[in-house]
Amino acid sequence: MELRAGVVRQVVGRQGRRIDLLVDIDPGPGDPSSGRAWAFCDLSYEAWFPGQRVLLNTTAVSLGLGTGGQHVVVAPLDPPPLAGGWATPPASRRHGHIMKLRYTPVQLAVMAAEEPAGPYHRAVRDAPDLRGLPVAVVSLHSMVGVVAAACRWAAGCSPDLKVAYVMTDSAALPAHVSRYLHLLRRARIIGLVITSGQAFGGDMEAVHPASALAVAQRAGADVVILGPGPGVVGTATALGHTCLEAASLCDLAGALGAAPVLVPRLSLRDARARHRGLSHHDRLAFGRITARPALLVLPGSLPGRFRSAVIRQLSRSGLLARHRVVEVDPAPVRPALFRLPVAPESMGRTPQDDPPFFDACLSAGRVLAMLWEAASPAAGAGGSS
Repeated sequence: MELRAGVVRQVVGRQGRRIDLLVDIDPGPGDPSSGRAWAFCDLSYEAWFPGQRVLLNTTAVSLGLGTGGQHVVVAPLDPPPLAGGWATPPASRRHGHIMKLRYTPVQLAVMAAEEPAGPYHRAVRDAPDLRGLPVAVVSLHSMVGVVAAACRWAAGCSPDLKVAYVMTDSAALPAHVSRYLHLLRRARIIGLVITSGQAFGGDMEAVHPASALAVAQRAGADVVILGPGPGVVGTATALGHTCLEAASLCDLAGALGAAPVLVPRLSLRDARARHRGLSHHDRLAFGRITARPALLVLPGSLPGRFRSAVIRQLSRSGLLARHRVVEVDPAPVRPALFRLPVAPESMGRTPQDDPPFFDACLSAGRVLAMLWEAASPAAGAGGSS
């Protein structure tokens, strides 16, 4: 861990409970003299001012990382400028007894929704049956917005449809790292964010993805998207990547009585052979590691040879024998891409660069809407059937 002292030069802006700063770093051999930094209100100040001294974690910038490649404020080196300058969490997070980032210097207390004093303790105390709650399991954060937007479009943009996102702790831990998620919330494409495990900063906190799913349903969610925040990691090995989490999430959702929908990671254009067609992540996670059957959605738009190659991958990995695979046309919900608050992108590629990736997300969104409509007589004609 590389720690450096610095000074706030400018307060650039605010995104939820994340404050963006421009900082000057104390001089060091070969180091840049200034850079951007994130300050998380849940861990330190609510207010910052130019000239304030700060302790910074500069590790990511020194390593030249992409996602997360910014300085992060560890602590202020000056006392609060005003009374009440220290973090003042919303009422929903006060007086909790659950620690996140446990046993680290930045551990913080939150009010978990399911703890005895939390708002949903009674509702989830006895492991309730999720009664077919549609849950899309994603392996990349870039899938979240496309799946959610497609689901809403397929449901006729019904205001009755509430889409929740349960963010796990396999990638970024602060929800406010994601500008994408912030904009999806503002555009009301995502209606509720629950951060589970060690992740923090959602509308509600949960101790585990299992309780987060139950809380989401009790809070009124009609469909849930379950997966990581930004910044997954891999080692170009079969087992050394965080996307394997999708296997346990799939089994967890099914065991609790939800209806898991697997969103495959497809690519025509990835330069890495292991990710072309169906990613090796999914082939292993869904073909060998999952123990329960689920619904895997392929887009019906795949070109002939590419589709044949993907079907071979599904068969050889054992996925066809383990899960139900359906093909769904993404065309009816493609306009949803233009409703997103930012142009969709994954691994630097757009829908024009790599259509199968985004079509898989669109098709999965259609299936979520179909499941919601089938289970809800009041859903009305959403146009997804």
